[in-house]
Amino acid sequence: EYDVSKSAVDAATRAITVAINRLVIANGDYSAYDAANAKASALINNPNITPEAKATITAEITRAKNTAHYYDEYGAIHSYKKDNQARIDAGTAILEAIVAQYANEDGTLKDEFKTKLDLTYAENKVKNADSIKDNYIDESKQAIEDAIAAVENFLTANGITVNDGHEYENNVIASDNETFKSDLQALLDALDSAIRNGTKKPADYTEYDEVYAILGTLSGNEDLLESLRTQIDNKLNNPLPRDLTADQQAIIDRETQAIKDILDKILEKDGEGHYTSTIKDDAFIHYSVVFKWLGKSQVVVVRKGGDAVAPEIAPIIGVDGKTDGHYVFTGWDREFTNVTENIVVNGIFDVEQHTDEDKNNYCEVCGCKIDTSFKCKMCPTYEKYKNVPVIGFFVMIVHFFVHLAHSIGYRT
Repeated sequence: EYDVSKSAVDAATRAITVAINRLVIANGDYSAYDAANAKASALINNPNITPEAKATITAEITRAKNTAHYYDEYGAIHSYKKDNQARIDAGTAILEAIVAQYANEDGTLKDEFKTKLDLTYAENKVKNADSIKDNYIDESKQAIEDAIAAVENFLTANGITVNDGHEYENNVIASDNETFKSDLQALLDALDSAIRNGTKKPADYTEYDEVYAILGTLSGNEDLLESLRTQIDNKLNNPLPRDLTADQQAIIDRETQAIKDILDKILEKDGEGHYTSTIKDDAFIHYSVVFKWLGKSQVVVVRKGGDAVAPEIAPIIGVDGKTDGHYVFTGWDREFTNVTENIVVNGIFDVEQHTDEDKNNYCEVCGCKIDTSFKCKMCPTYEKYKNVPVIGFFVMIVHFFVHLAHSIGYRT
């Protein structure tokens, strides 16, 4: 038995407490954690990783970090001491699990988590080659077709589905497969070479030459509208170059249509749609011939070099209410044949006066005296009661006696 006083116990307790406080706890072991974290970080830094894989690995790295560390009241992160090694190991386990899921044994990213090579560029090259191959002579066309087949056979051999229309399945080859990309590029370069070194067919000038020749027959025709002459000269003075190839056929077709548009304004067509030598009236220059007579006028439009048709003018025209006299039409004051400008043509008339005794016995056309046959002496074509049936005869008799009585009364 020991006889220990309370004071001695207290002193010993204090000594032990001081000793414990003076102890330094060793830091936790983060070596395994750091190695796993480096592998996981390398995965997300791979430029070919898919966005989905990168997001998943990043989230696990953050979870492992929060597990293997702690934060003080100020938000600062701290490492655990040896007494919390279990938490460090738990964080390490999270990292190792994600690395095992996404990395190969050598630590590289598995192909299934890599972005896949987009083969659109290859599709476009092949589609373009297929669309233009018919513009080449047979030998060159065959070379292009062989180059296309080489590309697509290579794709098929690498597990890529080649659909009709030269469309290729994506999401098969990893985007960092440099060997595949190099081999494919070599085949595409060979295709470009086949196109570049191929011999193109000459363009077809047949229809262009036909309409150009027709247009040439209209050159120098001064009777055509000036606007049409300008269009004709422009096309004839600027013919197409003769070295265009089949892939430039659209240029020839457009110019052919432009010439047709001009010809359609000028020439008539036959029943089969072929151009004839007959020029449309609207294509010629036209002039106005204005005929004027006794306050009246009539405009006649005539083609350049053509003859105008004059209006019909009555040979006798009454004056001042048909009582004072009449005009006798004698012709026109100028020629109106081979018209080459706008002209005005005036009627020429002689004036004949009526006598006093004529004034109450005048023709209803011109005012000339009416003889007993009721025909105007100056208007031989006029007959007041011409084509009138029997009743007209009696009306004629009454009309005669009325005029006779009126004439007798005037003389007395």
